[in-house]
Amino acid sequence: MTSVPVVILAPAPALLRPDATIAVGPRPIGLVFGADAVWAASFTGGSVSRIDPAANRVTATIAVGGQPYGAGYGEGAVWVGDIANGTVSRIDPVTNVVVKIPLGGEELTPAVGFGSVWFPNFRGGVVNRVDPATNTRVATISIGGFPEAVAVGAGSIWVSNEDASVERIDPATNAVVARISVPRDPDYLTVDDSGTVWVTSLEQPAVSRIDSATNQVTGTVRVAAGTQGIAVTAGSVWVGNYNQGTLVRIDPATLAITARYQVGGSPRQLAVGAGSLWVANEGSGTVSRIVLR
Repeated sequence: MTSVPVVILAPAPALLRPDATIAVGPRPIGLVFGADAVWAASFTGGSVSRIDPAANRVTATIAVGGQPYGAGYGEGAVWVGDIANGTVSRIDPVTNVVVKIPLGGEELTPAVGFGSVWFPNFRGGVVNRVDPATNTRVATISIGGFPEAVAVGAGSIWVSNEDASVERIDPATNAVVARISVPRDPDYLTVDDSGTVWVTSLEQPAVSRIDSATNQVTGTVRVAAGTQGIAVTAGSVWVGNYNQGTLVRIDPATLAITARYQVGGSPRQLAVGAGSLWVANEGSGTVSRIVLR
């Protein structure tokens, strides 16, 4: 008798619906929570929609021009990258007034930390460090290849590169101190409270887990190709899938998918705030809200 091993796969979690869907400007890519509001950057609308989470509606549409991309919040402002006109936008959340800062390149998804704003310049292959006190660039850091997004955590700046790598920058010296290979086209990344770095991949069916103590990939979540935005909250890792219009919830310990949501078309950046997970749906011109329970 021949013995054949059998693997029984658990059924995929049921496909759930978001708690709210909010119409914003066309092709929202960037999304961030700050100053008790959600801010959605419209790529083709040249604007940023301000959402009141208490009412689930847009309360202001702020013209910034160009082609707004990723968004970040910190140092008392909303920061928006732009790939069209060589500038980035700083929005005052009290007045909605915009200040344009010239950086001269295609600035994608920024992050705020260590008293600075960090903008990845895709074509230029650099990360621009901006001083929010003066709205000026104070450092230009060369990166290995086509940086797309920045995250802050574990005492470092982390940069995803389209060339299948994540680079780690020491903010004290502005030096790249590690380069880590990951699956192709890692678009978004985030760092959780334990210092673990999580990275998506648009072209490969994988979400990677990096140990910041060793700069090594220590786990891979097998998911459908097309992952984009990522966030960590409520004890879980949340990942949007651009190709499927879905969001999955992942257990960071077991790397198992514990929930799935049908959001809008082509989800991009995620945001956390007001007890919820927010998803920018580029293909639908909407933002999805999932209340954390």
